[in-house]
Amino acid sequence: MERLLPDVVVHPGTTQVAESTGCLVDALAYLAALKAALASSEVVKQVEILREYATDDHGFFRARLILRNDDFLEVAEYFQVVGGQTQTVEYRY
Repeated sequence: MERLLPDVVVHPGTTQVAESTGCLVDALAYLAALKAALASSEVVKQVEILREYATDDHGFFRARLILRNDDFLEVAEYFQVVGGQTQTVEYRY
């Protein structure tokens, strides 16, 4: 579990709202949190956003990462927002 924003807690495959806040997660907030987590990661040296979009109930993110050891990693995630939580529908790396 990782905390990305004050109201967003990440579990594998799901972003859940911190229970004490009662705030709902939307697709734009999830994308912002995801990008912030990548930018602040100690293992990621460079992030290139290749494509992203968000609507009220779903979104997509694709990025190319250069890791600290100079390895290359490309990631993509399609997610839905259901009941104030994001749920990963499909991902690849």
